Amino acid sequence: MAQSDEIRCGLVEYKLIKALDEDEDAAGLRDFPFFKREGFADEKEWRAIHVQKKSKGVVVPKAQYVTIPHDCIARIVINPWMATPLYTAVKGVLSSIDGCGKVPIIQSRLTNSSQWKEAADRLVGRYL
Repeated sequence: MAQSDEIRCGLVEYKLIKALDEDEDAAGLRDFPFFKREGFADEKEWRAIHVQKKSKGVVVPKAQYVTIPHDCIARIVINPWMATPLYTAVKGVLSSIDGCGKVPIIQSRLTNSSQWKEAADRLVGRYL
């Protein structure tokens, strides 16, 4: 996927919480969507971020459709807070898509870290 003014993509950088507190570079704020807590490093995640543009100071929502070849998807991890019946339904729908029947679909059992959220708030607060 090519990067553009509206789409940024790249590998996730896994950081310790204290690394967010030590980040003195404004690039840290720009790159924040690509940071994740060190405990998730085994995921080896890649992200594509749609950057919304502002029109007269207002964010203008815009749908962004991206075609991803099925053979690029190693597994699908669903949010841990999704209700079990909804997860089961979503998994069924995704598995029924041509070419996706063998893609592992799991529901994450990890939850948010309050320490990570607090460190992220401190990082963002330094630049606002």
